[in-house]
Amino acid sequence: MNIVRTLQHVFLVSGILLWTYASAQPKDNEECRKLYNAELFNEAYACYSADDSELFSVYMSAYLARFLEKKKEYRFWSKKLRKNFDSPWKYYYCANLHPVNSKKFVKYLNKGLKEYENDTLLLMEKVNYFIEIEEYEEGIPLIEKLIGLKKDDIELYLTAGDIYKWISKYQKAIPYYEKVLDIDYKNHEANYNIGMIYYGQATDLLQRTSSDKPEDELERMRKEALSLLKKALPYLEYAFEGEPENANLKSALLTCYLHLDMEQEYNTLKNS
Repeated sequence: MNIVRTLQHVFLVSGILLWTYASAQPKDNEECRKLYNAELFNEAYACYSADDSELFSVYMSAYLARFLEKKKEYRFWSKKLRKNFDSPWKYYYCANLHPVNSKKFVKYLNKGLKEYENDTLLLMEKVNYFIEIEEYEEGIPLIEKLIGLKKDDIELYLTAGDIYKWISKYQKAIPYYEKVLDIDYKNHEANYNIGMIYYGQATDLLQRTSSDKPEDELERMRKEALSLLKKALPYLEYAFEGEPENANLKSALLTCYLHLDMEQEYNTLKNS
């Protein structure tokens, strides 16, 4: 078990969720945290277990007891976590005592959502569960509910777009990415994803124009491909501004410039 990596997930909640979705985050014990960061796990366990009035300290006591193979102590602390607190965080931490793709993980999230049905922390963690087990469509109603609760949250729109992209429903993905750009028109991820969706559709059509089809059908496909490249171009350019070292973006832009007869832009980028 990589305990440091696992606990980083617990503290950051996929990098953003603690401060975005959760109110009244349980406080950590700074002295115990120093011991944990120094990888003095037995000492950290003793420290957290002496601070048993705080929800997070109880969670850490359970977590470290499990890591240190203290089975009796783990049962004690996990039961205390379940019984002694009333908070969405209780269910979040109970879930995170188990692997993200496990039945027990989602069991505790479901219990929490029965009691706190609109809690955004638990809802997003359940979305993360469906992403982890690659049942993306199961996460769609949850992410749409979250968007209804937090209408200006860029991360939610990006996640919704990603879910639809992963199941190849590109026309449903694009509006979510566009919503991100309504909030932040230079957002790198949204520009990149829209640009690459249009670019991928265009190159697929261009590859198919070499097939043995009637000429009028091939011409229609070429025109549609060029139209898609035009759509892709501004998004790809914005994305490339933010990530000029990205070889995939550079290649996509060169293809756009080549097929759209943008010779000067093509040569400038090729020689850069």
